[in-house]
Parts: sequence; structure tokens; C-alpha cells
Amino acid sequence: MATMGRFDGFLLLWERMLVAVGVTAEPWMLPAFVLLLGAASWPLVRRTQRISRARKLIAEAGRVSGPERTAVQDRVLALVGVHPMGLVGVVEEAHRRQQLPLARRGLDALRDTGKERIHLMRLEALVEGPPPTSIEGELAALERLLDEDMLEQAQRRLARARRRWPDDPRLAAVELRSSR
Repeated sequence: MATMGRFDGFLLLWERMLVAVGVTAEPWMLPAFVLLLGAASWPLVRRTQRISRARKLIAEAGRVSGPERTAVQDRVLALVGVHPMGLVGVVEEAHRRQQLPLARRGLDALRDTGKERIHLMRLEALVEGPPPTSIEGELAALERLLDEDMLEQAQRRLARARRRWPDDPRLAAVELRSSR
């Protein structure tokens, strides 16, 4: 007599599990369990689809410019919402496609969630460079950036240093102004 192979083994396992918990196996139980499992996993499936669509929109954002790009980037962030792993995917994809403004926006949104600290530290290093190691080094780097009239980069670096050392009076006293 030929067996059904793996599916036959699965059905036997299913029946033994039900017997082990004291339930008599009925023919309708397996399809009901499969449907219940599918319904329970539906939110995860939808979230995965939204993250996938967001990654595709990031590619589209690379092909447009100006206000159109900003609108597409807004749609990307709206697709993933405040879900931390969706934001991680957006930041990684935006960095990979060299769309740093979107990567920074996604990083800020991820930071606001307060979750996924390990991913946050990794992505901050990826997008913003290595973390600050000393206050003196950051002050010297800020001075160099200001001498080169790179005000936006200096502002980002100062904000990151203030997040690292929130109570330091030297960083609190720094005011950024262009040298020219």
C-alpha cells in the first residue's frame, strides 16, 4: 500500500498532538486550525507587504526630484508608520540608495519610537558616522566644520553630541553661527 509521504506523517503528528492534550481528532479541526493560524498572522503579512511597498517607493523617490521626491518620501514614511522594524527597513534602503535626507528622517522617527535600540545605534553609525567618543573631540570637529562653513553638518553633529552628553555645560554653551 502506498503512503502519502510527508503529508501523511503530518496528519499523524496532528492527531497525536490532539490526543496528547485530550481532544478527539475530528475531520474539521485541521482546516479550522489552518484558517485560524492564517487569520492570526494576517497583520504580520500586511505589515510585511507595506514595508516591501515602502522599499519600492524609495527606489521611485530616487528617480524624481524636488517637491515630488519629498511627497514620495512622505508616502514611504506613512506606509511604515511608527513600526520600528519598518523604519529600520526604510533607513537601510534609503542609505543603500544614497537618499540621506530620507534615511535621516526615518532615523529620527525610529529614535522617537524609543524601541529597537540595537538597530538604532547601528543605523546612526551607518548614516551619521561613528558615535562621538569625547566632548573635546566633538568640540574640535564642530570648530572645523564651522571654519569650513558647513553649518548643517555642524548642527547635526552638535545635536548628536548633546544626545550623548545631555548635561555637559560646554556643549550647552555652543552656539552655531556661520564664520562668514
